[in-house]
Amino acid sequence: MIEHSALPRRKARPQSTAAAMNHQGGAIPTARRTMASAAQTRGLPWQSLWSRQLLQTLLTIAAIALVTVILVLYVLPSSQMNQAQTTIAHLRQERASLARHNAEIIRQITYYTELPTLERRAQALGMGPVQQAIVVQAQQAASALVSGAR
Repeated sequence: MIEHSALPRRKARPQSTAAAMNHQGGAIPTARRTMASAAQTRGLPWQSLWSRQLLQTLLTIAAIALVTVILVLYVLPSSQMNQAQTTIAHLRQERASLARHNAEIIRQITYYTELPTLERRAQALGMGPVQQAIVVQAQQAASALVSGAR
């Protein structure tokens, strides 16, 4: 059996390049990772980053479109209902006005068709009760008109 103390010991290595540079007393280099190296590090191909961004953009657009459709479906009937209620209120006012006007016309017809009112108007125009009745026969009147025209 080999004892643990008999095995040669290795020197500990730093974990990163920056740590190695620092360990050696040098400056720490700035590490710049591009999208491609980040994708390769994670094990994703280059296109998947673009497709992931494209998918997020498409989902955002779809969400906005869905919210817009929902709002239109909610607001359009609501505005049509408000417009219908306004129209109904206007028509009710117009019906009440026409009913008042109709009642006034019926009152005037009743007033002007009463016998005392008709007699007063006839007297104002110079008419009066019939004093003597004249009977005219239609045949005689027609022949008198024809003979008078010659």
